[in-house]
Amino acid sequence: MVHGKARLCTEILSAGTQCTQFALRGQPWCRSHAASSQRERNADARQLIAMIRQMNVVTVACVLQNTVYELRTKVIPPLHAQAIFDAAASRLEHLIEEHAQLTSATAAHRGDKSHQNNGLQVVPIK
Repeated sequence: MVHGKARLCTEILSAGTQCTQFALRGQPWCRSHAASSQRERNADARQLIAMIRQMNVVTVACVLQNTVYELRTKVIPPLHAQAIFDAAASRLEHLIEEHAQLTSATAAHRGDKSHQNNGLQVVPIK
């Protein structure tokens, strides 16, 4: 008796990883991804996540607000929301690093005396 090799679903999830469920007989997808609407939702989430990598802080904030709303109203599944949140967090970390580098470069250019003009003093904690 010859048994066929089990195939996994070919759908790429919103997080960019391949689905780990078994594909239905004669189809490339599992039960969850057999519906074209589900695959379209995955594609939409992947596209949004790819776009987040180029967004500024205001646009990322808008995406987060929309994602929270869509999650609360059950428009998107929690795993899609989590993938979007992860991408947004990564982008925000990158933007913070860019801002810190720009701020330190500006401070170095000014001779690092910019804090003297605002009346604040740096006092070490004992």
